[in-house]
Amino acid sequence: MGRAACPQEYDVAPLASYLKTRPEMDLHLDPLRDELMRVRVLGGEGLDGSIPIGRLRSLGATHFDDFGQLLAFKADCEAIWGRSVTQLELSRLQHGDVFAIHKAVALARLGRSPEDVTEGFCTASGSVGGVRLEPREIFWQRFKPVGIANHRVVVVSPRFGETGRSYYDLIQTINEAGFEAFVMDHQWAGQSDGKPGQLDRGYGAGRDVAAMVAYAHSLLEREKDDHGDEPKELILVGKALGASAGALCAMVMNDSGELKLDGRPMPQGLSGVLLSPWLAATPGMVNRLRKLASRVPLINRVAVGHDYQTTLRLDTPRALQTTLKAVEQAKQDLDKVIDRIARGRGPNGRLYIIHGARDRLVDPDKSVWLASSLGNRGILRLVDARYSDVQRDSFMRDYVMDGLNAIVTQGIRDGH
Repeated sequence: MGRAACPQEYDVAPLASYLKTRPEMDLHLDPLRDELMRVRVLGGEGLDGSIPIGRLRSLGATHFDDFGQLLAFKADCEAIWGRSVTQLELSRLQHGDVFAIHKAVALARLGRSPEDVTEGFCTASGSVGGVRLEPREIFWQRFKPVGIANHRVVVVSPRFGETGRSYYDLIQTINEAGFEAFVMDHQWAGQSDGKPGQLDRGYGAGRDVAAMVAYAHSLLEREKDDHGDEPKELILVGKALGASAGALCAMVMNDSGELKLDGRPMPQGLSGVLLSPWLAATPGMVNRLRKLASRVPLINRVAVGHDYQTTLRLDTPRALQTTLKAVEQAKQDLDKVIDRIARGRGPNGRLYIIHGARDRLVDPDKSVWLASSLGNRGILRLVDARYSDVQRDSFMRDYVMDGLNAIVTQGIRDGH
C-alpha cells in the first residue's frame, strides 16, 4: 500500500462552468450526494483509518466549490492504493470525474480498494419473442467476495431510475457472505447506452439483463479454464421494474427459447430474488390521484427533495410521471411474460419474491399470484411494510440475503 500524498489543490472554476451548462448533471450527482450522506451519518469508527474519509463529512456536493476537495480526496485515495480508482479511461464514461469521485468515496467508506471492484462494457444484441432489438452497450461493475468465496455469483438488475451505484451497500453485504457480484446500468440511467429516464420496451430490459448474465457467465467460464476454479452458480437479483421487465422477463423468455442473443447465450434454469417486482400498480384512489398529479404541467415541474434512507424519488410527481411512462412502455411485453407464466411456461429455476404487504404503489397481490403460479419453485416473503420501508438499505440487505440463502439451501437439498 502506498504512502498518502499531500492534498492536491484544484482550480474548480472551469469545472463549475462545465457543470452549470449541463442540466442532466443531476442524474450523475444524485448518487454522489447519497454517498456523501452515508459518510455524514457514519460514527467515529472507520473515519480515520488509512484513508481519512471523515474529512468529507461536511461536504454535501451541492456547491460546485466542493468538487475541488472531492477531486483532491480521490487523488489522495489513489496515492494510498497505488493505482487509479478505475482502469477505464474517464473519457469513456459520461462525466467520468464524477463517477471516479463517487467510486473513491464509496470504496473508502466500505474499506475496499479498486482491485476489489472493476468495471467495463458488454454488448447487448439479439431478439426477444421474435422482436429484433437495437444493440446497446451495457456498463457493468464486478465486486469480488470478501473473505472465503462460496462459488456463487449474483447479477443485480436495478430498479427504474437507479444505477448500479445505488446498490453498493447491498453488494457489500452480498460480498461479505461469500458471493461475487455483478451489477449493471440499465438504459434509463448511468453509463449504459440509452436515454435518461426512458425505456424502449419491456423486452429491451429483459434482453439487456440476459446479455449481462451471458457476459458474466462467459467471463467466469474463461477464468475457470485458466485457473481450474470450481464452476460458479449464477443467481439474479432484481428490483421493481428491473425485477419484472428485467430479470423475470429474461428468465421466462430465455427458458422458453424465445430470447436469442447474438453470441454466447444466457444459461437456462437460473434462480432469482425479486424485490417488489412491478407487474401492476396497486389498485385504489391513491394511485389514481398520483397518476392525475403526474399529468398536471405545473406539478410535474416541481422537484421534491428526498432522504436517501427512504428513497422517495419515485413519489415525486416528475419522477412518478417518467416511471409511469416506462411502465406503460413495458406493459405489452410484460403482459406476454405474465401470460406465459399463467400457462405454465414460467422460469425453470427457483424464485424468492419479497414484497411489502402495504405497498400502495406496486401491487403485492401480483407477487402473491406469481409465487403461487410457480408451485414449489416459488417462495413469497410478504412483509408488513410500506413502499418506502422496502427502499431502505437495511431492508434490502436483510431480505435479499434471506432470499439468496434460501435459494442456495434449496439448491443444496435438490443436489445442485
